Formats: sequence, C-alpha cells, structure tokens
Amino acid sequence: MRIRFESVICFFALLTCASSLFAKTHPLDVALEGPWIYLEDAQFDDGSGHTKPVLVVMAPNSTGHNLPIFSTGRGFQILPSGHVYCLGDTTTCAPGTPSQSKLVSGNYPDLRFVKVKTMPGWKWYQSITQDSWILILPMPDSASNNGVDHITLEPGFAAPAVPNGTSETIGSIGMYLHYADWDTSKLTLFRCADHKVDRCDNPQAAGAPQDNYGTLSISMTVVPETDTTYYPSRCEYHVRAAYHAMILFLDSTPLNSGRNRNQSQGYIAIHRNRIPPAPLCRWQRVTPRPMRRNCLGRSSLISGRSTPRTKKV
Repeated sequence: MRIRFESVICFFALLTCASSLFAKTHPLDVALEGPWIYLEDAQFDDGSGHTKPVLVVMAPNSTGHNLPIFSTGRGFQILPSGHVYCLGDTTTCAPGTPSQSKLVSGNYPDLRFVKVKTMPGWKWYQSITQDSWILILPMPDSASNNGVDHITLEPGFAAPAVPNGTSETIGSIGMYLHYADWDTSKLTLFRCADHKVDRCDNPQAAGAPQDNYGTLSISMTVVPETDTTYYPSRCEYHVRAAYHAMILFLDSTPLNSGRNRNQSQGYIAIHRNRIPPAPLCRWQRVTPRPMRRNCLGRSSLISGRSTPRTKKV
C-alpha cells in the first residue's frame, strides 16, 4: 500500500505541474497616446489565404509632437515615416485569432471616440504618405479610454465656442488595448514590405524586440515648451495642429473651403473652464487662415471604419 500511495502522490504532482504549465498566459496592455486615428479592418489578409479583423492606427506628423516611440522600457523611435508597421510576436504580423471582430469596451466604460467619415473608395493601405505612420495591431479582447477631456467640435469659425455649452462633449485622448493572452513573451514591431503593405508578408523587424512585462507604450508625446508664459504653451496649439492634420489625412479638401468630408466637426473648440486671457491666444495659425482668439482643449481621438474590400488571392 505504501508504494501505491506514493505513486498516486507523484502522479497527482505531475498533473498539477502540467496543468500549471499549460495555463500560463502573457496578458498585455497596449497604451496608445498621441494623434492616432483608429480604423477597424474586418478583412485583413493574413497571407495564408484567410482574413481576420485587425485594428489599424494612423498618425500624420503633427506640429508640436515628437516622433512615435515603441517601448516597454528601453524602446526605440519608429523610423522612417512613410511606411506601414505591424505589431507581432517573434515571426508573425498580428498573430492569433481575435476574440472580437471590432473594438469593444467589455467591462470598461464606453469608448468616447469622434466618429468620422472617409472618402468613397478610401483604403488605408493606399493612404500612407511620407510624413505619416500606419500601424497594424491585433484586434484586442477589449479597449478602454486612456484619459478623456471636454471638447466642442465645430464646422468653422462662425460662432465662438461656449464653455459648458450644450454642444460640449467628452472625447477620448488616448486608448488602452487589452489582450488576455499574448502568444509569446516578446513584442516585435515589423516593417511591412512596401509592395504588400495590406498583407504585411515577410515583414522585417524595425527594432529590437521588446520583452512583454505587461504594458507596451506606443506614443507620440508633446514637445514641451521651455517658456510656459509664451502663448502657444498656454493655448495648447499642438492640439489644434494635430486635430486638423488628422482630419486632413482622411480628406485633403481644405477646411476653409467648407467642403471637407468631415466639415461638421472640422475644428476642435474650447475646453471647459480653460479660458486664459485672450491676448495669450491671439491669431494663432494652424490652417491657411488664422484661428480666433479662443484657446482650445486637448485633442479627441478619431475613429473610423474600413469599407469592405475583396479578398486578395
């Protein structure tokens, strides 16, 4: 009986160890900060003849912002611009089978995006410019706001914004992507081949793979003002410059023409209870015409959705 009992104990211990081994996961949060445009592509070709949903984030180079950084602690700048990049494991772009087909907040509060339109026939993989970045990310299990702010969106300069007015709303200024289980302990940013950016076949690593310690930061931070009394630092000019660049990335029709696809929300206006003295904000130029003398709030992120496209063969 002694031998049999010890055998049972050993067998149980082995099962426990094996169960623990297979249950090990690598959860990951991706913190996105900066003037990113978010787009859901439900038919991304993974290069094996199958399609799956992915999240595409795009950012034009904007006045007052640093170059984007990819880092879990000792990362690197995403260079050069004008290319498509993809978050992957050690070998594959956007690995795994997503549990969601679109962005969902799950148990988190609702996502506070500004919904925008694209031009008819617009494709994200045909929209890269030499002064912008496009990143392909696996569709997360859930997402949450990485900060919010009070904003008012307007079609033009016709009427001044009213603090705490009825048109003021809450907008996201960043986002967290939550992945319950990342495939490996490594995070690699791949640069996609220029002639196959929509599929990202045979990608090349853009920098040293990062260890997954739980959070990855993909950020475009603001260049700090050395003189905080100077009016751009008081009025957050980088917000307006970034917002307009994002709108014009989707439709290059000048906002002062009144015919932009997103004209109804082409201008981001004043933040609640943040009205410094008007002379600090006089005649700031972020478009071909001068801005009015109001100061504006922090940028809202823009969310779009891709149009269906035929599967590539």
